[in-house]
This record gives sequence, C-alpha cells and structure tokens, in this order.
Amino acid sequence: MGEEAAGISALYSARARIASGQSEICLVGGAFSAERKDLILNFDLAGLMLKDEWRPVFARSGAHSGIAIGSVGAFLVLESPEHAARRAARAYARLVSAAGDRGRRDRDRTARRFGDLLPDVSQTNGDVLVLSGATGLGDLVDIERGVLAERLPGSPIRAYGTMLGHSFEAQMPAGVALAAGALARRTAIPPFDSGEERPADSAPRHVVVTSIGHLHGEGVCHLETIEGAGS
Repeated sequence: MGEEAAGISALYSARARIASGQSEICLVGGAFSAERKDLILNFDLAGLMLKDEWRPVFARSGAHSGIAIGSVGAFLVLESPEHAARRAARAYARLVSAAGDRGRRDRDRTARRFGDLLPDVSQTNGDVLVLSGATGLGDLVDIERGVLAERLPGSPIRAYGTMLGHSFEAQMPAGVALAAGALARRTAIPPFDSGEERPADSAPRHVVVTSIGHLHGEGVCHLETIEGAGS
C-alpha cells in the first residue's frame, strides 16, 4: 500500500538489491481493485474523479480533468542475468534504471524533480518510446508533457491509463510490464488516442516508463531490449 509511490519504490528497491548482490531474484508488483466503493467515495470527495463523459488521458483538461480508475494487477520477476541463465529463464527486457522522488506539489519543483529522474537516452540512436502513467489530472499531465517535450523531444508518448484506467499502486508495475512485453516482441505501440500525435515509426529499443502520483511521488523506469530475446 502507498499509492503510486509504493509501486515506484518497490521497483527501485528490488533493482537496487539485485544490483548490489543482496538478492538474485525478486517478485515485485502491485494490485488495485476499482470495485471498492470506499475508495471511490474517498477519491470523489477529494475532487479527483473524472466527471460526466469519459475521455482519453491526454484529452482531459479543465472541467473534464480527472482520474478514471481501473482494476489492475501487475507482478514482475526481476533477477540478475547470471541467475536467469542458470535456470534458463527467458528475459523480456533489461531494467536499466529505476528511480523515484517525492516532495511538495509546487509546479516548478515537481517539474524539476521529474526532469531529474529522466534517463539520458541521447546516445541511443532514437527508437525511444515513453509509456506515461499519467493520472488524467490536467495540471499534472501538463507538467509531465512539458518536461518530456523538452528532455525527450520527438519520442512517441503513450498514456496507458487510457486503456487500463488508473491503478495507483499497480500503475508503475503495469507500465514496466507493458514495456517489457513491447521490447520482447519488437512491437511498435500505436497511439491510444488522437492526442498522442506522433506514431512510432519502428519498434522501440528503449522504453521510458513514467509516473507522477495524484498527490505525491514521481518515478521513472528505463528499459532496453536484450539482443537475441523475443518470441
């Protein structure tokens, strides 16, 4: 438990343990049930829920800003390459980095923290896809898209909450699972709606998964393809 920040911290904690040699393999993830009426009431009383007509994440603004929750469970096996090789496990992708932060939801500070988390993919020769875990809250979406346009110009962006709904603890694990699947299958993910203007010209070799929590917590994971992996 712990909303979006919990899924973020679970991933970077597990990755850090494996990278340091404290662990060889971890099961990490989260789940959220959108059927809990107590949570729906809490979010609605806080003025967070999407009202009236449904819209894709990047089309929500002004009176049509808000969260459309979804039931999601996402769990991943993270392990060292050596451990995976010993048990002849198929690797879907490499988790290059996982990072998170939290602080006051001042617009400039949030943008700066989020920007500092983004990986430097300037030497990757393109083929970078962004999977955004954006909530659908207009102000936060604007911050994220502004920073991404500056730091990762030209990269296709897909808000997977348009398809899955927003799943709080499970949001980042779900994004990482989608990224790993796309990389393993060499799949170019098409736009989910007309607000995701740039199509992917080719299958990505790198995926940046983002999350800016509805109240606190920012996170970014960077995955890359593994040569020779795939179906």
